[in-house]
Amino acid sequence: MSFLRRCGWAVASAALVVALAAGPAWAGLSSSEWNQAKREFERAFAGNDAEGMVAAVQKIAQDDSPRAVDLLVNVGAQLDNIKVYEAVRAALGGMKDPETVAYMVKQLERQSSPAKWQSRCVLCEALVPHQGEEVTRAIAARLDDKVPYVISAAAKALGKRRDPKGVEPLIAKLRELEKNKGRHLDRRSSRR
Repeated sequence: MSFLRRCGWAVASAALVVALAAGPAWAGLSSSEWNQAKREFERAFAGNDAEGMVAAVQKIAQDDSPRAVDLLVNVGAQLDNIKVYEAVRAALGGMKDPETVAYMVKQLERQSSPAKWQSRCVLCEALVPHQGEEVTRAIAARLDDKVPYVISAAAKALGKRRDPKGVEPLIAKLRELEKNKGRHLDRRSSRR
């Protein structure tokens, strides 16, 4: 065997060993690791420690599971700290397990209560890096939300995704807004 071929096999073998040792990105946390990460977040939250919360968010995200999505979306929707919010958005956007991404899409579709508008905003932003027509459809569906903040988050998310399938829903929403803007102005002038 040639020297280059032996080096190639050695590199490939080493890469395989590293990949198997690390396990899949969505391997999840053990029960004790999960509880520890939650406790770390709670301690940081109680102490108003933004850096500690960010670190805990990153640990929680390693679980790459629906339970991590639920917890992180709740954190992102409830806290006003931009550093923590950005960490939540990045953590959700970095999840790799297809089942977890599908769960985020389903949550975005299911969360329709006016009281859950912050959760829908977090999910719209978190889904930006995830590929797939189903992701684009779920975000585009939020253009018909009753809450303007969610509509704005969905429009921005579609723009950032640069998915051609998101263009038509944006154009349709713009037409609707322009049409309704004219109606709103007509009602005002008729009252005078």
